[in-house]
Amino acid sequence: MQILRAFLGSNAVFAYFDIPWMPIYFVLIFVLYPALSGGALAGGLLVAAFGVLPQKIARPKLQGANEADRRAAILLSGAARNAAALKAMGMMHAISARWHRHNAQVMRLQTRASRRVGLIHSVSKSTRIGLQVVIYAVGAYLAITHQS
Repeated sequence: MQILRAFLGSNAVFAYFDIPWMPIYFVLIFVLYPALSGGALAGGLLVAAFGVLPQKIARPKLQGANEADRRAAILLSGAARNAAALKAMGMMHAISARWHRHNAQVMRLQTRASRRVGLIHSVSKSTRIGLQVVIYAVGAYLAITHQS
């Protein structure tokens, strides 16, 4: 469930909406300014890679977090079923400490994955905006120089 949530909250979803339009944009750029088409194509591939990269990087951490969360849930379920016996034996503190260790591992792994994906999203957004500015500026320059 975490993997699906991470995917739906990522830039990869927007990349999938842009994919059908990319060939049209590349053809238009090639028709208008062939000199820009190589840079636009390279930029498009770079942005597509940034759409897929977060999932590749976050998946191992999220799988580890899901496994630790599953272990914590099993521990908590068993403790709830046997709460009276655990309390009578004075084991509630030990069970609680064990659950907190599992939960801390879940939080640590999810935080690491979130930070890495956040960094990639920031770089991706900056790259996308930078590419748009460069392509627009070069296109405007070429338009001005070809008119004169």
